[in-house]
Amino acid sequence: MTDDRHILKELGLWRPCLQRWTQSVGWYLFFLILKYWCGLRFEGTQMLAGLKQCVFAPTHASHLDFWAVLQGVPPALRTRTYVAAAKDHFYRYPVRRVVINLFSYHNFSLDRERASHVEYRRLCRILTSGKSLLMFPQGTRTRDGSLLPFKPMLVMLALDCEVPIVPVAVIGSFEAMPAGRFWPRRKMIRVRFGKPLFPKRPADLKKLSKISKKLNNELMQKIAALYHGKTE
Repeated sequence: MTDDRHILKELGLWRPCLQRWTQSVGWYLFFLILKYWCGLRFEGTQMLAGLKQCVFAPTHASHLDFWAVLQGVPPALRTRTYVAAAKDHFYRYPVRRVVINLFSYHNFSLDRERASHVEYRRLCRILTSGKSLLMFPQGTRTRDGSLLPFKPMLVMLALDCEVPIVPVAVIGSFEAMPAGRFWPRRKMIRVRFGKPLFPKRPADLKKLSKISKKLNNELMQKIAALYHGKTE
């Protein structure tokens, strides 16, 4: 546990006792909201059986998405999963930053506007230390409910670190709480987990870009299929 704490501190993921407690409170409140107000349901949770580490790749239409996804993840995997949150949105203003740090479960700041080599290496360190990530491949919330093109970073990380990617479709979150809304409507939300992809880093690094693009396209197709009800 001491080693784990040391790693988390190095990566900027460690939270003091008070914050871990307040995050647990936030977790329970969102559990109640999602289950009893939004009727949260899960499909494909068997796809997570046996996974000790992964990168979750969900659709993104609402601030409810990461809460909904993690509610369906087995506790042993969930407690080692960290959520990349946009620095320019969640950490821009001091009050918002304090609220996020206190109540938002396992979030950390990601500078999506200037994704530097330092930021990328930090994300790699999170994975190579045995932790899991939840990142939105679209990079931002959709404003009309449609699937946006995927950014390459998530796939590149999974390839570099050879960590499974779990495609996830969150259905109904756009109708429940789209961008600009601060309390969810009473709409059902369903989370569908797809069959994990197991990327392998090529020995010939010249092929990395080509393989990354192919894997990103495959991930997009799988998530689109899940979103439209085609389960595996």
